[in-house]
Amino acid sequence: MQEFQIQVYEVSKNLIAPILESYTAWVLEEAQRRNIKTLYFLARDGYVLRQIAQTICEAKSINIQCRYLYCSRKALRMPTYYLIGDEAYDLLFLGGYHVSMSSFLERAGIPEDEWNAVLAEAAPAQTIDMQREIAHAEIGRCRETLLRSKTFCTRVMENSMDAYPATIGYLKQEGLFEQERIGLVDSGWVGSIQRSMRQLLQAAGYTGQITGFYFGMYAEPKEPADGEYLTWFFSGHTGKLRKVWFCNNLFECLLSAPHGMTVKYGRAGSSFVPILGIPPNPQEKQMIEANVNGILAGVKDDLAHGKELQSKKRCASHLRRLMYCPTREAAEIYGRFAFCDDTTEAYHFSLASAEQQKLLKNYVVSSRIKRKISRRTGTEQMTELFWPCGTAAFVRCPIKRAWYRANIFLWEWLKYSIQEV
Repeated sequence: MQEFQIQVYEVSKNLIAPILESYTAWVLEEAQRRNIKTLYFLARDGYVLRQIAQTICEAKSINIQCRYLYCSRKALRMPTYYLIGDEAYDLLFLGGYHVSMSSFLERAGIPEDEWNAVLAEAAPAQTIDMQREIAHAEIGRCRETLLRSKTFCTRVMENSMDAYPATIGYLKQEGLFEQERIGLVDSGWVGSIQRSMRQLLQAAGYTGQITGFYFGMYAEPKEPADGEYLTWFFSGHTGKLRKVWFCNNLFECLLSAPHGMTVKYGRAGSSFVPILGIPPNPQEKQMIEANVNGILAGVKDDLAHGKELQSKKRCASHLRRLMYCPTREAAEIYGRFAFCDDTTEAYHFSLASAEQQKLLKNYVVSSRIKRKISRRTGTEQMTELFWPCGTAAFVRCPIKRAWYRANIFLWEWLKYSIQEV
């Protein structure tokens, strides 16, 4: 085992395992309280969480079935588009870290050989750079442009209707329609997967209740019809300080699975199967496996020795040190993870690296305020870092490093304070 894999294993065993064990134990306790007998751990963040849950259930004789459900935002959104009206285009034209015109066409499932036909209808007199990154202020104009294309709108609805039967077939096969109350377990953030799941199941005749168990949520549920949303660490209206220094991108990497994203569903004989995207490269797969093995070793060790669960307060302290004040060594280890925030997974960038230091100037509060004001009319796009405090850990001057961290903290504090008003 390479040195960095050993480091990942040890950190995962001693630091990450107790946190995920405490979260998963809470999930199981809440599920028992609601008499939920089957929990669906959603790919890919649920990969190691499911194994933790199974380990706890076996050790403590808990009668809950833990199942792994292959899914993704992409796989569940596509078959909903023809069911949800204009909300389909709200989802297709969401912003992101690195959004381009090609992103919107790829999200819609339109192959590259049809792009010219779409653009010829949408903007016949314009030359459009398909790969140019689009600023937030431009997304509305891009949406208006593409919606002028009849081909674009037609293909979105056709692709959605084509995806629906296999998706429902897979969900039925996995037993969701047999559950009076479905329990979903995931990392969280905005609750869109649970909403898509509800829209799909409801359209196919499901009348039961969905309960989601999440590590944290940045937003409140969109509407009560989507079911119950339970959070452990923070929610849309609680835990502001925890949200300020928390890095959900890093957390997702800590929950990485050694397989590709679920792209869609298909048939294999009489069964329905998930169709997966490109798997992690060999080096990253080794990191993921070391991380998973370390986490499971830590959980099993805790259970074998009867250790008490870590309090939420202590978990928060450990996460804060890792996410907001990481050592350079920790940033070098976890910065190796490749991350993508887009449903297309069309790009991957390192979570943090020394080369990204030059972008930290964009995180100074005064620069962000100026950019925020100009964004209303301008097209300037800030290149976002996936783990800003991880990149700051590479800054050698301690005063400068602390300055960047303070600016990152202050901006996040202001953002969540304004949201609470």
